[in-house]
Amino acid sequence: MPCCKIVTVGTIRNHAGTSDAKLSKIDRPVYDRGFYAHQVRRLFNIFGRDNCLVLLNEELRNDHEKTLRRVFEFLGVDDSFVPPEASVFEQEYTDKIDNDFRSRLIDTFQFDIKELERLLKRDLPTWYSKK
Repeated sequence: MPCCKIVTVGTIRNHAGTSDAKLSKIDRPVYDRGFYAHQVRRLFNIFGRDNCLVLLNEELRNDHEKTLRRVFEFLGVDDSFVPPEASVFEQEYTDKIDNDFRSRLIDTFQFDIKELERLLKRDLPTWYSKK
């Protein structure tokens, strides 16, 4: 079996009411982890694109079973394997992000999201939509 690495990439999330002042206080390594393209490119360079499976949190949430099947196929798990039922995303985020803050986050991360789209060969319009 080839060396494998599974990476889960999520959307930008934050708590409602977070201000730019709070953003500036965020620990730099935590903030930097929001730039996914560099991380994915590095994994592709180390392990090779064919040995990496990049998943989105939205895929797990919206079609959990299909996403698990993709993971199992990628890892070479027998098709007959049926995983036990599991709760996914038990905690819902009820707080909505402030529109001005979301807009600033999108402005900060948009170039990286576009690069990630190029690397993954897929569109991520909801990641930079300012609605």
